Amino acid sequence: MNTLNKIALNPIFRNAYLRPASTPLGASEKQLETFVVRTEVYEKLRPEVGTPCTIRDEIRMSENQVDAYRFVGPLSSDRVIHFYQNTEDALDARYGPELEVELSGDNWPTKATFLRGVHRGESYQLQISGPKIHELFHSDMDSLSPWGIQRFGKSGGMEIMDDGLSHRDQSARYSSNTPQDNLTSPFEQMSDPKPGLLFFSAWTKPLAGASLPSISLQDERYEYIAHARSVIHRADGWVLLAGWGQSSKGERVRLVIQQERGAISLLDKVYIGEVTGSAAALRARRFSRQ
Repeated sequence: MNTLNKIALNPIFRNAYLRPASTPLGASEKQLETFVVRTEVYEKLRPEVGTPCTIRDEIRMSENQVDAYRFVGPLSSDRVIHFYQNTEDALDARYGPELEVELSGDNWPTKATFLRGVHRGESYQLQISGPKIHELFHSDMDSLSPWGIQRFGKSGGMEIMDDGLSHRDQSARYSSNTPQDNLTSPFEQMSDPKPGLLFFSAWTKPLAGASLPSISLQDERYEYIAHARSVIHRADGWVLLAGWGQSSKGERVRLVIQQERGAISLLDKVYIGEVTGSAAALRARRFSRQ
């Protein structure tokens, strides 16, 4: 495997790829070597290269000096590649948002409509107490209770501020010292023992150039059910993060909020609702995520 290291090729570029094992355990492994070397050096040392190796391909190339602008110029027509942490974010970027959310005068979500996906065309009224919505949790972020604040460093935490979504409204200022720090709502028991559809949301405003926090729905086994995505952006920097998930059975759920190291965000109007009724349960069983 190291045979070529003994040959003075002095390559301009070299890389090696280990081939899949096709011999008994303990036998010598094979790898594919690729390299770029000057023609005169290669012609001189080719017999030495061909003795321990089987030459698969040879490509003759020419070398031309070009300035950096000419070298990268053709890349201007290339398509940009974006990377996303969650599949749902990639689907939103490709096909548009999955959820459309309507708001009340005080900025609580009142209606959620699915624009695509398995629930496309469905709409749900999200009144705090509606006939098909059972509220599991809501917080106007005017008190530290009942939030759980987990810190893994000396700094970070949450405090109540007079800087909410609207005039004379309060919000919570949450700062994290490490990415492991998290803010959690209490576990809340779903009312229906059968599988069900869950909706959750929170307003947030990152400060000092921080990224949006991660807001997720978690079950009592500490497994994530769903992650919220941005659905409304306000000119003053406030963003509504919302998401939905389907429980495999009636269980206890909570929200988990995390953000990058040293980030600071304002949080307001956090909500979890459960869609009740046999029709919602049937859909949840049919499309439940494994």
